[in-house]
Amino acid sequence: MPRITPIRVTFLLLGCIVSLIILWFTLPFPQIRNADQYYRAVLQSGHRLTTVHSQGWTFSSPGPIIQGDDEAKSIGTYDGVVFYWQLIQSAVRGNITLQVGLPRDTAGDLGCEVDLVSTVVDGPRFVQEMCCIRTPAGDQDGLSLPYFDYADATLLYHESFNTWQDTCLQMLIPEAGILQIGKYLPEWNDYNASDPATIKQYQRRYLIATFDLSLALRNVQGAGSEDIDVSFQDAFLPTRTYAVRRLILAVLAPLYFSTTLITNKVLYPTLLVIAFGFESIVCIFLGVWLIALACWLASGRSRSFASWTKDFWLTKRIARNLFGAPRPRIWGTLGPLDGVETDEDKYATRPRPLTSIFDFFQSTSPLDDLLVTFKATRWMVQPIGQHSAYQETTSPGYSSARSKTGLHDVKGPTS
Repeated sequence: MPRITPIRVTFLLLGCIVSLIILWFTLPFPQIRNADQYYRAVLQSGHRLTTVHSQGWTFSSPGPIIQGDDEAKSIGTYDGVVFYWQLIQSAVRGNITLQVGLPRDTAGDLGCEVDLVSTVVDGPRFVQEMCCIRTPAGDQDGLSLPYFDYADATLLYHESFNTWQDTCLQMLIPEAGILQIGKYLPEWNDYNASDPATIKQYQRRYLIATFDLSLALRNVQGAGSEDIDVSFQDAFLPTRTYAVRRLILAVLAPLYFSTTLITNKVLYPTLLVIAFGFESIVCIFLGVWLIALACWLASGRSRSFASWTKDFWLTKRIARNLFGAPRPRIWGTLGPLDGVETDEDKYATRPRPLTSIFDFFQSTSPLDDLLVTFKATRWMVQPIGQHSAYQETTSPGYSSARSKTGLHDVKGPTS
């Protein structure tokens, strides 16, 4: 059974995060087929329909819907706006309410409600009352990539940055029994809605939704939501994988924002200091080795440069870390004990402290060996629940090895 260590648990969590990031980038965008049928099915069943519309700045209201600043929301003008639509059938058949935006019980006065049956009785006319709401909005950047679906990117932007837009909609009754909703334009209230050219111009440029109650009004048992025909113009629907990406966003968004904050406030200044310090260390390091080279040449080059620098006072500590110091040999009464299995050999599969830089590249488990070299990080490669014996056999001071003959250890020369 593999050892369960903190470093392995950390790698497991990092692997899960990397898998979510890959899924975020590669998950496809399957579209909803037969959108008109989908509109009718959702609304006639009483559920809430979500549509996204582009060029959100053309939906802007003449003023703020709610006075005062809301610090929890980023209220402005964005490229895409999100509308929620729901048909609410009352207990008495014949009373149908169209709710645009969020429900009043969860968003205060941010939604808009229209009594369909009483509103569409006379026409043609422009309804003088505006439908003003505060609706989710967003752009197509943020955590989304350029190839993301338009509706998904807008909704994900809103989920990430809590962005909203104050929007007003215009209601038009082109004929009795039909309600059309489009972008609000103050000047259209002054136009004659009975002029067919005026209605066609508005429908072509600004219309977004049509609710046909002709069949519902002729129902002798009273109008019902199942009798209402619905269509939308220039609307985008969220894809079938939007819910999955929204769940992934709930995990990745806090990591993204915390990483961004740490990077801007801590990492960049730290990197500047590290870069300056690294350049200084490199200059000092090169200067020390140039001095050592000059002294080695002046000494007559009796030994190799690597061997000579291990004894030179200015470079011996650096050289032994770079090229490695000789391992201590186990000596008995008749000389060195070679080929005898020791306790150190029994623990050869466990992490062993590094004695030089080259040991890192020659090790079968370099990361574990690197972590066990330093006391501050040694706990990360210790099996959970097994510390004392393991720490003793992996500490840098553990170099005693007893032979099978019972001879005690005597360290030989180290240079």
